[in-house]
Amino acid sequence: MGLGNNGSKVLYSLKLPSRANVATIAVHLRQSEITSADPANHSASDRPVIYVDANNVINVVSRKAVDPVAHTANFLKEWSQEGFIVVPVCDGPRPQSKQQTNKSRAVRQKAKHKSVILRQDLRRISQQLKDGGVDAATRKRLEDEQAELCKSIKSAETQSVNVVPPNFPMLLEEELNKISAHDKRKGGGSVAPVVTAMFEADALIKGAFMNKKFQLVMSNDADYPADLGDKCIAIKEFGTKDLVISSTSKVTLEKAMSSLGNESNANLKVPPHPIYEGVVHIKMRALISVIIGCDVCPGGLPGIAPKTLASEIAKLKESSANNEDIYNNLLAYAVKSGPPSFSEEVLTTFVNAIVYQPTNEFGCEGERTYISDAPQELPGYLQEFKSAATIMESAQNQPASP
Repeated sequence: MGLGNNGSKVLYSLKLPSRANVATIAVHLRQSEITSADPANHSASDRPVIYVDANNVINVVSRKAVDPVAHTANFLKEWSQEGFIVVPVCDGPRPQSKQQTNKSRAVRQKAKHKSVILRQDLRRISQQLKDGGVDAATRKRLEDEQAELCKSIKSAETQSVNVVPPNFPMLLEEELNKISAHDKRKGGGSVAPVVTAMFEADALIKGAFMNKKFQLVMSNDADYPADLGDKCIAIKEFGTKDLVISSTSKVTLEKAMSSLGNESNANLKVPPHPIYEGVVHIKMRALISVIIGCDVCPGGLPGIAPKTLASEIAKLKESSANNEDIYNNLLAYAVKSGPPSFSEEVLTTFVNAIVYQPTNEFGCEGERTYISDAPQELPGYLQEFKSAATIMESAQNQPASP
């Protein structure tokens, strides 16, 4: 998810021995916010808050469970026992627009078709073995093929299953109620009621981060730290064996380590190409993600690896200190170096898809808010997403409905 195989090449990560270590870091972050007396803090509670991308978590930790939803509910309750306020966020009913989401659907369908074809081969081989009349060597070969086909069918059928049920938010809330997960635990933690995003969970979570509503996000989707800046910390590995948090900033994770004291066994891993570090221009961060590959542009631009991109960004920073100039020059470089299909218009569309994700957050006058500022222009068919600052194209300029 997110940056794919490039995540480890561009993000700092910190391996932690236990959930208690994660809790210590989160408490430190929460206390720092309270001490700063930031008026944007939404709660007087001193408990640290984790926003959980529930659709991501059920796929990561509950895919093989007999009841994935119940397993996910218990997993969330276990984390609350460390003193966290755990806020599960589910995708909403609106159509999913990310290319990675569509790609995942295609992979599931392809796996389903593959399993059907493999089963036909398996029936054929099984019938040959049943009929007999083959020599020992042929029988051994057929039996080996039969065993291999069984493994391939199991793998294909596993990949074809969408572990997230259509009514996931409602079912998850029911399971949380069954196990009293909303009750306050001994350490002060609890699981909050399930929040359902209007669109995708990550847009709501990103909006909540911009409003300083939580200290950590739980998801293995590297888009969170990439999109949200150097202060964002994501719990990217959260299974029973490994706990790893990540950030685009070395300083951010070093501060997190400092809260653990000298006895910590935490291990900081430095990426070879930390290209996001220090980048505050949100569109530039988005463009970097598009180039190396992210949810809106899986695979990125062929031929531009993180190492190459890091070198180019360093050159651009040497020639100009203006963030807007660096962004425009990087955009021009991507158009020139990438395939012809990635024109400036296409790349800009991908960037806008990231920075103008609508959230469930609303401004002081009830207007819709976005990950970045409100877009200045929207086509007529997106009328419902406008804000006071949005200029709508004339409806007469829109193509007629089919």
